[in-house]
Amino acid sequence: MVAISERVKEEKNPDKYVIDASALYPMLLRISTSEILEQLSKLTVLDLTKYEIGNTVRYDRSAKDQLKLTELWDELLSEIREERIDDMKLVQEIALKNDLTFYDASYVHVAIRSGSKLVTSDGEILWKFKDVTLDLTSYKEKVLKR
Repeated sequence: MVAISERVKEEKNPDKYVIDASALYPMLLRISTSEILEQLSKLTVLDLTKYEIGNTVRYDRSAKDQLKLTELWDELLSEIREERIDDMKLVQEIALKNDLTFYDASYVHVAIRSGSKLVTSDGEILWKFKDVTLDLTSYKEKVLKR
C-alpha cells in the first residue's frame, strides 16, 4: 500500500474529504439543511456515487416518494465536487492487493491521490486503510462540531 500511496499522492487537503455513498446517504439524511450547505464545499464524490445513491434510494423501503427523493439527491450531488479515477490499472492494483471491489478501491485511490481523508461507513475499508479513512461518527465530531 505504501508504494501505491507514494505514486498517486498529490498534495494534502486536510479540510477536504472524499465521501463514499455508505457515509453520504446516512449523513445527509440526519443533519440540518444549513449543515448540509456548509459541508458541500468540503466534500468530493466520485462519478459512480450517483449510481450508488440512486440504487440506495431505489431499495430504501422508508422512502415515501422515490422519484422525488432521487430528484433531491440529483440536485444535491450537482453541488458537490465530482472526481473520476484517472488510472484504472492503479485502482485495480489497490483492489487486488487489498481484496476490495473495484468500486471501493476507486474511492481509496481518489482519497490517496488528493491527499484527503476518505469518509466511509464501510468497516473493511476503515480497517484496511486506517491512515486515509475517517468513519462517519469521527467526521461528524471533527467537522460538524467546529
